[in-house]
Amino acid sequence: MDNENSRPSSSASTKQILHYSQLCEGGAFRQYDYGNDADNTAHYGSKIVPLIHLNEIPSTIPIALLVGLQDPLADQADVKWLRTQLGRRVKMYKAYD
Repeated sequence: MDNENSRPSSSASTKQILHYSQLCEGGAFRQYDYGNDADNTAHYGSKIVPLIHLNEIPSTIPIALLVGLQDPLADQADVKWLRTQLGRRVKMYKAYD
């Protein structure tokens, strides 16, 4: 489409963008917060949004971390924390300058 009202297609949903924002601001690695106790309870069985436990990912699932050292969206402290949480599940780690 070549009209001024079109936008490039995106593979990220609005919910994914909102969840990313929640993760950046929340200080904890949690599931998506639906914004109220009723909706959270409907989705999770509790008004408390559950943590995402990376150490519960089966070790049979290989994970590769490809890290940009100058990436403003993934600072090195967060990457280090992620790598620690994933442990031996990380089968490949590559840092790019």
